[in-house]
Amino acid sequence: MSAGSWKWTASLVAGVCLLPAARAWAQVPVDADHPQRAVLKRYCETCHNNQLKTAGLELDRLDVERSGQRPEVWEKVVRKLRTGAMPPIGAPRPERQALDSLAGYLETDWTRLRRRNRIREALRCIV
Repeated sequence: MSAGSWKWTASLVAGVCLLPAARAWAQVPVDADHPQRAVLKRYCETCHNNQLKTAGLELDRLDVERSGQRPEVWEKVVRKLRTGAMPPIGAPRPERQALDSLAGYLETDWTRLRRRNRIREALRCIV
């Protein structure tokens, strides 16, 4: 079997094996069953969305599962949640536990990203 045939065969086998997983992934919305997204959608995105842009925030356009990519935005969100400034008085508010869970999740994600970046920087210095 030539090198070209071998690569083609390997690609075909990989594609056939991964096709069911790709189909299943494509059918699941990004925020499906994600409790943090559900809290944001219910209590935050009614004002902070791409149409109203209250306080310049478009939380419906940000990926809560990758908060480390926009820590400057999520740090503001966490600060407002932790101080009780958001959701505002008079607006529907979740239980304190749900807000603390969301804030903790966001903090953990960007802390993990910062740690990874520090490790990369350290490795660059070594090499």
